[in-house]
Amino acid sequence: MTTAPTAPTAPTAPTAPTAPTAPTAPTAPTAPTAPTAPTAPTAPTATVATIEARHDLAAICSTESTRKVLNYAKIDVDSQMLIATNGRVLAYTSIDATGENQLIHRDLLAKAAKPCKKSDTKIATSTPENVEIVVSDRLGVPTTQTLSQNKTHETHFPTWQQVIPQQVKPTRIRLSGTYLKAIAEYAIKHGDDSAGITISITDDASPAVLDVRQSYNSGKKSTETHFILMPIRMT
Repeated sequence: MTTAPTAPTAPTAPTAPTAPTAPTAPTAPTAPTAPTAPTAPTAPTATVATIEARHDLAAICSTESTRKVLNYAKIDVDSQMLIATNGRVLAYTSIDATGENQLIHRDLLAKAAKPCKKSDTKIATSTPENVEIVVSDRLGVPTTQTLSQNKTHETHFPTWQQVIPQQVKPTRIRLSGTYLKAIAEYAIKHGDDSAGITISITDDASPAVLDVRQSYNSGKKSTETHFILMPIRMT
């Protein structure tokens, strides 16, 4: 018996072509970072000082133009002192002040000691170059006055602490201001201006000797007038 021929294998269907990959969408560009806003500069700390009658050291400040820094008194916030000097005499007294060290012109300091109405007892200034001055009841500065601050002046103000004698046990004696004024007036009127007044102190219980030198006979001769001033008991 004859075997039937094997049926031919059906041809394999061709593989469908792979669909092309869709192109990747381009990445959106990153937005530029907004620039950081500049930091606002910190305003200098305002100086606030309470001015009282005892702070009238204007007469101690220099009036000479050769060293303009000495035309100012210094508000030293660190030591809580007001300092004035003309290069020959230095005075300092305590003060209530906050903020930064500042200089105050002698003219403004003098005006702070003039009587005023209670409604005019304060100055408030808004710029860093000015000082806000708070004054006590009777005292005031006209509100039109401002204080121009010169940092160059401030840095060249004398190092006043170095002038103060640093004795371990200083000899202290209290003398009458009224009599000192009388002797000073005598010296100004009759003495040699350049010689001044010589003061000799032995101890805190003995009288002080004040000598005023005077020239006469066309300056060829000189003499001294002596003042013996008893001390005031210190309590």
